[in-house]
Amino acid sequence: MTIETAILGLVLLLLILLAVAAGRTVLAANAVADAAHDAARAASLQTDPAKARAEADRAAHRSLSGNGLQCEDIATVVDTSGYAVPLGQPAQVRVQVACTMSYAKLAALPGITATKTLKSEFTSPLDRFRTRTVPS
Repeated sequence: MTIETAILGLVLLLLILLAVAAGRTVLAANAVADAAHDAARAASLQTDPAKARAEADRAAHRSLSGNGLQCEDIATVVDTSGYAVPLGQPAQVRVQVACTMSYAKLAALPGITATKTLKSEFTSPLDRFRTRTVPS
């Protein structure tokens, strides 16, 4: 009976740790999606592509840290080609945010890698009639 209890205890512990890893991944994916949304919105409010990239990066970092997510690496890719669209026509800015998370404490579990990169992308419209600088 003692051996069965010990094995059952280990299996339950393994299941709990896997549930923790899955929950952490879901919460992190939501935080990365929020960061992409915030970054795209911040970029779309700028009138210059360089300022849009800088503000998107700042907004992504702010959003991720505000959600309590500790990323080993944060990458923000901003597509500012919409700034070249003539005024009066629909244009947009697209932002992709990637966060590399560490699972070092859980890496000993089967199926868990040491790091995982979560990505999310969001597109935000540019104001059709607001003056903007054309990228060079």
